[in-house]
Amino acid sequence: MTLNLRRLRYFIILSRELHFGRTSNLLGITPSALSQQIKALEEDVGIALIVRRGMKGVALTEAGRTLAEEAAQILDLCDDLVHRVRNIGAHEQFAAVGSPRDSWQHPHAM
Repeated sequence: MTLNLRRLRYFIILSRELHFGRTSNLLGITPSALSQQIKALEEDVGIALIVRRGMKGVALTEAGRTLAEEAAQILDLCDDLVHRVRNIGAHEQFAAVGSPRDSWQHPHAM
């Protein structure tokens, strides 16, 4: 199973807003595009995450609440990781191509 980070982000915002219209406005996408992404996420995990309530918006299932809480933590970790990697990369000195540092990438180098 593969989880799409964009879908998780969309779902987390939907779980806070509980309304497709408001959520799609925040994300700058159409409500139908958001709905398609949420349906795809539900297919990815194999279970319903929300209950559509018409004009009243949506409600989260118990599984949806759990996913929203834990996915938010995962995305925070991903954001922190990207920040740390970029910071490291900004200060890193790169080895020349063909140096022993990158010999592990070439099967004939050993």
